[in-house]
Amino acid sequence: LDARGRPYVVFEALRGKTLSTLVGRPFETGRAARIVVQILEALRELHDAGVVLRCLSPADVVIEPVSGGAELVKLRGVRGAALAIDGGAEPLGVAGSGAYVAPELRRGELGLDPRVDVFSVGVMLREMLTGSTRGDVGALPELAVRAIARACAEDPDERFASADGFLQAAALLLPT
Repeated sequence: LDARGRPYVVFEALRGKTLSTLVGRPFETGRAARIVVQILEALRELHDAGVVLRCLSPADVVIEPVSGGAELVKLRGVRGAALAIDGGAEPLGVAGSGAYVAPELRRGELGLDPRVDVFSVGVMLREMLTGSTRGDVGALPELAVRAIARACAEDPDERFASADGFLQAAALLLPT
């Protein structure tokens, strides 16, 4: 908040590559899990502050290389974000990121529930592991199959209730 109590956002100049430029070929499971865990950690903080992004896609995820070959994941863009407590949010259009948009948003609902962001990250995990947003998960580790199925459930009540729940499942995919 500024000195007058008005909210504002400060953006960092990001130098990494967007996830959208890296997907298309399957990632190694550990790398995909490390990326998803960092996305979910960021979402957990946003959700705790009452912010739901509603249209998160790989174009909004920036991966910056850091020393030792590690990757630091950052989120950018808040074009469809809304406060979960704000009754004045507008319904979203699905142009440009339809595959990542939760079914309830495609039906015209406001999507002020964090589970819409869980859905988006579930689709991203599927894409990272299979090379496609609709890719066949049959050859993936059973833990990944179950995590993707729950995160991408059509019914929001069947999804992880929060980013933290999905984060715990994704962490099980890490090699250590």
